[in-house]
Amino acid sequence: MRPELDESARTIAQRIGRDFPQWLVMWGTYSRVYWAYPTFPAPGGTIVHSHDPGELTRQMREIQMSRDIREPYSGTTIFGRISPVGKEDEVGSDE
Repeated sequence: MRPELDESARTIAQRIGRDFPQWLVMWGTYSRVYWAYPTFPAPGGTIVHSHDPGELTRQMREIQMSRDIREPYSGTTIFGRISPVGKEDEVGSDE
């Protein structure tokens, strides 16, 4: 195991967690996978995992949309544009 890779992956997990405050996001140093656990009402056993942080956030958004959970954050992350669910047209507007 390379500690510098784990540190980078933990930093990415922390950034995802800040962008998705309704989730507990972790890097598995043994599994080498990102894990996300919803803190909002979701069916029992709802857990998201992926080796790829972009895929992890895609799955997280999909679950949030299915549960009608709205993201309070709107902005750009290292994984692309994040906007509140259902508010895509308003991102970047001056209103």
